Amino acid sequence: MALKIALSIQNNMRIDAEKAQEIALHMTDWLDDLKLLNHTYDTIEDMDETEISNNILQFLIHAPEHIARAAQLMTDAPIDNIFDDAM
Repeated sequence: MALKIALSIQNNMRIDAEKAQEIALHMTDWLDDLKLLNHTYDTIEDMDETEISNNILQFLIHAPEHIARAAQLMTDAPIDNIFDDAM
C-alpha cells in the first residue's frame, strides 16, 4: 500500500521519490490506530468508558503528528493551530 501511495504522489504531484516515500510512511504508519478508532465507533455501545477513552487516546497520540508531517512534506506549508486557542 505504501509503495502505491508513494508512486501516486511521486507521479501526480511531481514530488521526488524519497519525499514521496516519507509521505507514504506518514500516511500509513497509523492505520492500525485508525482501524481501532473505527472499530470503537462501530461498537461503542459494547465498550466500557475506559476502553473507549484508551482507544481514542491511542489514535490521538500517534496519528496527528504523522498527518501533520505528511501535510508539510506534500504542501511545503506550515502547520498552524487553526483553532487559534492558547496552547
